[in-house]
Amino acid sequence: MLVFISWSGPRSKAVAEALEGWLAQVIQAVEPWISQDIDKGLRWGAEIADRLERSKVGIICLTKSNLNSKWIHYEAGALSKTKDAYVCTLLLDIKPAEVEQPLAQFQHTTTEKEQIYKLLQTINRAVEASGEKALTEAVLRKVFDTYWTDLDDVFKDTAALQETTPSPSRSTGEMLEEVLEILRNQERRQNRLPYTLAHSVAQEGIIAEAAVFEWLNRQYPERVSRARPNEGIDFVIDFSEMVSIGVEVKYFARAMTGERLTTLLSDAVQSLERSIDKGRCAKGLIVLVVRDGLLLAPLVSLIDKRDTASNIAMTIGTLNSSSEFEAIRSTSLDF
Repeated sequence: MLVFISWSGPRSKAVAEALEGWLAQVIQAVEPWISQDIDKGLRWGAEIADRLERSKVGIICLTKSNLNSKWIHYEAGALSKTKDAYVCTLLLDIKPAEVEQPLAQFQHTTTEKEQIYKLLQTINRAVEASGEKALTEAVLRKVFDTYWTDLDDVFKDTAALQETTPSPSRSTGEMLEEVLEILRNQERRQNRLPYTLAHSVAQEGIIAEAAVFEWLNRQYPERVSRARPNEGIDFVIDFSEMVSIGVEVKYFARAMTGERLTTLLSDAVQSLERSIDKGRCAKGLIVLVVRDGLLLAPLVSLIDKRDTASNIAMTIGTLNSSSEFEAIRSTSLDF
């Protein structure tokens, strides 16, 4: 069973690397995988999209300096959308009260011994739910007590590491372009199996969502965040306590019938309307990302003809050569 470990910064990296080996020792049925540090410009390939999609447990290593890391927010949000997945924040130098939304919604774990044991219990239950061989409570406790000091020493030894806000050496657009090209090459090579194709399309959907996230952040700096998993939307743009916009992203990988397009648009509108009715957002924005150019004309026609309420707008666009989202057609949003 896959356990995804997210980090950003020197201390969280050291803890994540130690946690990878430690978890594999304690619960041998798990396969820990460490997220690569996007903020420092390391390579971010198709593998990360695949791991995010398959992970059943996510551990987010948090420090004071990476609380506002947009990639930690993105990875946490992507993990939370995986069916039956647990997302747990590991607080290294902060208290639960210091964690704000959207990360505040997740299960917090401190570095205290019994807190880490509870985290192990959560992982062990996920192993059992995945159909793999979990440890009995007695065995889990014994193994944990045996190896606990190894991890505790890491917590203590890394406490002096200075966390800094890293500067990216590569643009997000360049990284997304690399990811999308890898995915396209995979699809060209592996068109034999329907599962492989579906898996590749799902990965491209994650990349498209990340591109929209960057596009929104360019337009509304410091205002865009992941929505909570139970809110039925992808992102929220907060302008004030009274005004916010809920964002729903739809990715279209291939041509489809007009009836199917109409159904998907209706589903997106209904999802936003429910969020508006619940008071989570005052307005809605549906962003349609199109890979197949043949879909542009019918989608533009659909949104032009659609009698959508004034509190929901739609934007259609594609990914350009730099894998950045480019809007092609938008409807207005009344305030």
